Amino acid sequence: MKLRTLLIDDERLARENLSSLLEQFCAEQIDSISMASSANEATDILMLEDFDLLFLDIKMPDTDGFEFLEKINFLKSKPALVFVTAFNDFGIEAIKASALDYITKPIDPFELQRACQKALALKREQIHKPTKSVNRIAIPKANGMEILALDKIIRLEADGCYTHLKLNPDGNRLVSKTLKEFEKALPQELFFRPHNSHMINMNFMSSFTTEGGSMVIMTNGERVPIAKRKLLDFKRRLEEFCTRPGL
Repeated sequence: MKLRTLLIDDERLARENLSSLLEQFCAEQIDSISMASSANEATDILMLEDFDLLFLDIKMPDTDGFEFLEKINFLKSKPALVFVTAFNDFGIEAIKASALDYITKPIDPFELQRACQKALALKREQIHKPTKSVNRIAIPKANGMEILALDKIIRLEADGCYTHLKLNPDGNRLVSKTLKEFEKALPQELFFRPHNSHMINMNFMSSFTTEGGSMVIMTNGERVPIAKRKLLDFKRRLEEFCTRPGL
């Protein structure tokens, strides 16, 4: 188990230096490193991919680090946060922002290593922490609402402003809610969105194949595509799902 990491700094040399230090001193904790040169670019990346750890500069031209954190409040799964800055007078603000750590430039490799170790320990704790059980969802229908058990939902597929629900053992529902709305409502430890148009209940996965493109094969034989940008995230989530107790 390792960390997917995003570095956010407007200075190219600062990003490259931090990336080099992570590769040199934190290889045991870091799985992958992505970079963003601005808060706006980072927001776009976070809308498409999940990360475990953010390294964030405080002073940037388009917005400062604290304003950026307000912009990403929409994230369902919030990554651990480490501020990396040339200024040493933002410690109190960093604590208020629930930062995992606060590192000043020039970066001490051992402080960096300590921050990554803390982030990995936090991830392990979150994975094995018992979660509040959510086992039903209310979906609208013509004359009211239907209460649907989550263990009946095999997968979901977007259709404009509607979503098709494929149910177990047989049956379908066409619901007047977007897939994005379902993504926010359904528990992320159980449901995963491998493609812009698809979401799956991981309990109904049968196999994974790369023949003819990356696909999840569901227990009912249906094949669900995995977008290239989601493949690494899917493999990480699959590992976490298979090692999480009680599922």
